[in-house]
Amino acid sequence: VVDNGIGISAEDQRRIFGRFTRGTDRRVLEKPGTGLGLYLSRGLARQMGGSLALERSQPGKGSVFVLQLPSA
Repeated sequence: VVDNGIGISAEDQRRIFGRFTRGTDRRVLEKPGTGLGLYLSRGLARQMGGSLALERSQPGKGSVFVLQLPSA
């Protein structure tokens, strides 16, 4: 999954999959959110035998996430 959003800082990348974790960038904090999206997404991927990982992100340029699920 590729986006061209605000990106994720190196500091936030280390904790981004934590429960109730939101980015520290003011643009993130200005918007409503619970900080559960990536936590729940990774949990669901794991329950299905897969994984969700941040491949790379650069502030101001966006992020690349990799979702892998086993074939049926």
